[in-house]
Amino acid sequence: MTEPVVYAVCPAGHRAGSVKPTGTMIKCQQCFRETGQTVTVMVPPRPPEPPPKLEVNWGHDECRTCGDTAPRPGEKLLPVGWMAVMIGTDPAADKYGRTRIYVGSYCGARCTIAALQARTGGHR
Repeated sequence: MTEPVVYAVCPAGHRAGSVKPTGTMIKCQQCFRETGQTVTVMVPPRPPEPPPKLEVNWGHDECRTCGDTAPRPGEKLLPVGWMAVMIGTDPAADKYGRTRIYVGSYCGARCTIAALQARTGGHR
């Protein structure tokens, strides 16, 4: 694997890029073209590599009907294909003034329908 390019600056202010190891002497080609003199500069140290990205565990969701689990892809996101059910309420009747109450998350349409039918007694 080659090193990333770093730039050395000569006394005249020209930048010379190099992939050679740190501390290696390189020639400034622009100084040679302009003045005919050989000017050497040292390849500077490379910046440290950024730390690897850490995997974040956002937890798991469990289907309220069948008990299936799946990892969450983000902080407030459901797994792909899952559904969250909320029921609208009268804010005056709720002691916290909520307009919606979270019922649960379900792994798919079948589990969602089964849960709603069980909750409403099977009425349509």
